[in-house]
Amino acid sequence: MKVCSQCQKPHQSTFALCDPCRIYIREYVKARRTDRTLCVDCSEAPAENQRRCDKHRQADNQRARASKRQLKQQVFTAYGGACACCGDTTPEFLSLDHVGGGGTAHRRFRGGNNAIVYKDVIAQGFPLTFRVLCLNCNLSRGYYGYCPHETTKAQGSGTIRSDPREVGTS
Repeated sequence: MKVCSQCQKPHQSTFALCDPCRIYIREYVKARRTDRTLCVDCSEAPAENQRRCDKHRQADNQRARASKRQLKQQVFTAYGGACACCGDTTPEFLSLDHVGGGGTAHRRFRGGNNAIVYKDVIAQGFPLTFRVLCLNCNLSRGYYGYCPHETTKAQGSGTIRSDPREVGTS
C-alpha cells in the first residue's frame, strides 16, 4: 500500500497521489491555466499583459541573470578569462568571439541569445573555434576586420596608433 505524497493517507493507486488529490490538483492546475487574470505563482493580480506579479517576475529575472552570469563565467574561465588580444580581464567587458566570424548567424540559427551560445560551447567541450575578446576588440574586428591592438603589436611600439590603417606606411 502506498502513501499519498499530498495528503499522506494510504491508497491503492499506482500513482504517487491518491485519486481525490489527483483530481483536486488536476482541477486546480486547469483553473490556474485558464484564469489569466492572476499570477501563476501566487494568485495575485499581475501587471497588464503579464503572467506573473511584479514580485515573482523580478525573482525570475534575477534567477535568469544569475544563471547567465554563471554560464558566462564558466565559458570565460575555460578560455583563460582574459581578452585574447589586449589581455583585459574586466568581466563586464569580455565577450565570446567566433574565431572565423559567424556569431550573428549562430545566434539566429539557435534562435536565442548569448546564453544559448554559452550552452553550445559547453556542450561542444570548449572548441578552439571560439575565444574571449573584450568588447572593443570584438567590435573592431567585426566592424573594421582587424583590431588596433594587433597593429600596435606588429609595430612593436606598445601604444595605440591614432589611425591603424597607417600600419604599412612609414
